[in-house]
Formats: sequence, structure tokens, C-alpha cells
Amino acid sequence: MRFGALALCACSSSTNAPASWFTDEAAARARANLEHKALVIDFTETWSVPSVTLSNLLDTPEIWSKLTADFIPLRIDISNQDESSDAWRARYGRPNLPAVLFVDRNGAVLARIDSSPDETALRLMIATAAARRAK
Repeated sequence: MRFGALALCACSSSTNAPASWFTDEAAARARANLEHKALVIDFTETWSVPSVTLSNLLDTPEIWSKLTADFIPLRIDISNQDESSDAWRARYGRPNLPAVLFVDRNGAVLARIDSSPDETALRLMIATAAARRAK
């Protein structure tokens, strides 16, 4: 009997946990085109407390559900400060972190987050970006 209870517990999982972020831009863009959605790009550095704090907020189930209703999530780790990181920063004009961009399928920036917003401000920014996407 104990084995059956253990198996039941092992199979249970949270359905509210966020799915994985895309880390490949081409794959994220392909999914965005397929689903007729825009991208949300989270630029993160593993050593930056504000960046990690914002990334963690984006991963909460409540924010995740709002975010993924209109956007395909793409997380870009620029911790290495190498040529790839420099290219990402130059491409999107992101010299400082934390930074989150909402980008339509044509590459136009719909909205930016350049700070560590609280949950209420983040919800408002997601709604604003979604409204701009709809126009």
C-alpha cells in the first residue's frame, strides 16, 4: 500500500508552474509566428540581483499566465559579457539590466521594462504591451 501512495505522489505535479522559456531566438520567433503572438524577451544576468528578481517575478504562475496569453517568452542570458552578449545589447539597445522587451513579430518594440517593477506595475506593463500588439 505504501508503494501505491508513493507512486501517486510522484505523479502529481503543479499545473500552474511556468513552462520553460525559449533560449533560442529562431525557435521563439517560429513559435510566435505559428501562434500569432509577439515576443517577450527577458535579458538576464545570473549575478545581477535586480535581474534575477525580475526573472523570478516573471516566472510566478500569476504573471506567467498573463504573459503567455499574448507573448512567447524568450530568455537571453548575457552574463558572460562576451561578443554574443554585446551583440544582443547592441541589437536591442539594452546597456543596463534588468531589462524586458515586448517585441512584435516584425521586431518593433511594443514596451520596455528598465527597472524592477512590483507585481502590479508588471501586470500593467504586460497589459499595455498586449494592447499595443492588438493595434
